[in-house]
Amino acid sequence: KAADERAAAEKKRLDAERAAAEAKRAQEAAKKAEQDRLAELDMALTYRPFFAGYFGKQQRQYDEDDPAELGFTHPDNTVSAFGDALFGVKGGMQINVAGYMESGFMFSPALGVAINLEEPSRTSLFGDLEVGYAFAKGVTLGTGLTLWDFTHGEQFTFGWLGTANFPVWKSEMKNHRLDASFEWRQFFDRMSDPDVNYQFWGGLKYLLK
Repeated sequence: KAADERAAAEKKRLDAERAAAEAKRAQEAAKKAEQDRLAELDMALTYRPFFAGYFGKQQRQYDEDDPAELGFTHPDNTVSAFGDALFGVKGGMQINVAGYMESGFMFSPALGVAINLEEPSRTSLFGDLEVGYAFAKGVTLGTGLTLWDFTHGEQFTFGWLGTANFPVWKSEMKNHRLDASFEWRQFFDRMSDPDVNYQFWGGLKYLLK
C-alpha cells in the first residue's frame, strides 16, 4: 500500500510538471505570436498616408508696394499688406521612424492647396517638409520648412512650419486615426515685418494604415 501511495504521488508530481511545462510552452508561444503581430503592425504602419482639411488665414505683404524694402510706404508708417481667409487641403505621407507602438520621430512630406475665400486669384499651392515627434498618448508636435505659393512667383517664399496634432478618434480594427490639427507658418521673404507675413489654420487630419 505504501508503494502504491508513493507511485501515485510520483505520478501526480510528474503530471504537474508536465502540465506546468505545457502551460509555459503555451505562454511562450502566445507571447511570440503577439510579438510577431506587433512587429507586423509596426511594419505596416511605418508609412501612413494622410490627408487634412483646414480653415484659417494668411497675412502677406505686396513687395511691389515697397520696392525699397523700407518696411512701410504710408505716412502713418503702416505696411501694405493683405489678410485673407483660407480653406486648405493637403495630403502626404507620415514616415514613422520609431514605429507605431512607440513614441518617437516621424518625417511628413506633404503637398497642398490653400483656397483663398476672399480673393480666389490669390489661391496658393504649397509644399511642407516636416519633422515631428509623437508622444506616448498620441499627441504630436512638429517643425520644418514650408514652400508657400508655387502659383505666384513674385509671392513665393520659404518659411518656418510649426504643427500640433491631438488625437480625436482611432479605429482599433483598421488602425485609422483622426486628429485635431493646427499649423503656423512664418514666412522668410519679409522677416523685417514678421507680424504681417504669416499664415495659420486649424482643422482635421486623417491618417490611414
